[in-house]
Amino acid sequence: MELLNHQGEEINAETFADDIKTIHFPNNEYRSVVLASDMDNTMFDNDLGTLVFLEKMDDPKFWHLDIDEFRSLLLPKKYRGLLEKGAEKKVDGLHPPICKLALDLAYDIVNLYEKIRASVAAKRPNGEGKLSEEFARKMIELDRIFVLIDGTLSKNLNGQILMRTRFFAGKNPSAITTLAQKVMHRHPTNIGRRIALNIHDENSRYAEQIVTEDRITQVHGAPSPYQEIDRYVKPISVVQGIIHEAVQRLRIPAVVATGNLKAIAKTAITESDYSFLLKQKYVREGEGSAVVGTWLRSGENGTLHPKVEGKPVLWDRKAEEALKFAKARRRDLKIALGDSPSTDGPMLRSSLANGGVAVVVGKDIDSLRRRFEKVVPKEQRYQEKVYYVVEDK
Repeated sequence: MELLNHQGEEINAETFADDIKTIHFPNNEYRSVVLASDMDNTMFDNDLGTLVFLEKMDDPKFWHLDIDEFRSLLLPKKYRGLLEKGAEKKVDGLHPPICKLALDLAYDIVNLYEKIRASVAAKRPNGEGKLSEEFARKMIELDRIFVLIDGTLSKNLNGQILMRTRFFAGKNPSAITTLAQKVMHRHPTNIGRRIALNIHDENSRYAEQIVTEDRITQVHGAPSPYQEIDRYVKPISVVQGIIHEAVQRLRIPAVVATGNLKAIAKTAITESDYSFLLKQKYVREGEGSAVVGTWLRSGENGTLHPKVEGKPVLWDRKAEEALKFAKARRRDLKIALGDSPSTDGPMLRSSLANGGVAVVVGKDIDSLRRRFEKVVPKEQRYQEKVYYVVEDK
């Protein structure tokens, strides 16, 4: 990926740091700045939550849930009710075909879980591969829909959204760290790095499946990007360079603000080229960089609860956490990085409103400008403070 300035000219991380020091915050003003960054698809070219969930599927205990218990975890009543109303055009902001697809995916997933559960109990290998493959794919497709409609879900359900983290219910928090370490330790040459997640015709009969590949393509308007998953975690080197220059060269404190579980985020950073974020030796205690992520509630016995503690670190809360981090260090949030106009937009907007800089990550500069047009004000003074990390120049 490449780093572009607001004019679309290619630059490197060192030039970005020079811009910070001499153009945007001259006369040592950069010493009063903090940096905030999203993690998934911004710092890493992966959704780490998805990869950790795929590892979770290898745990035989995952398949020991009672069918009704799994069904209620997968789609609790209030979410199902909202989707049913959305399918009937009774909820503003919910597209009926998307709601119907979500409900049918949930139906399919429960049927697949029941078949795989029986297979695991009978100690047949891999829970019958094609069933497991389709189960993983449809779980990811359902999660994809929840991400698409997260704003509407939050608005109607008092800030709550349905997160895949609910499947860690009843587990010790260390189980999340262990799975995240397994994800981070995967080598690029490992067998099984790339896995196909196909939807199989034979499952439609054997496991009473409704949703087809064609339907997913039709509803979303394009083929799914999840037909194959690369399980090798790849830091985005350009972003790593930007953050490294800011933290190590300019000594700007950084906070990683992510909707992912904090345990996953801290493990990913510790086990990657971003480990410098948690190893700053030149700052006083309480003034260095940090990770802010979503917490699951804990029960009295220390195991995890399916619901998150408070609200997930998304949308306005992501900006609030970044601003809180800055305030604690008597600095201002003036550098923000993200890939999503919805979940990262408030944080990016806060940085620009403070006279700071935004770095947006995506496919190409034109599509990013369109996607973030409601985040970045149209005035030239704001446009000049936006940088782009892109796949295609």
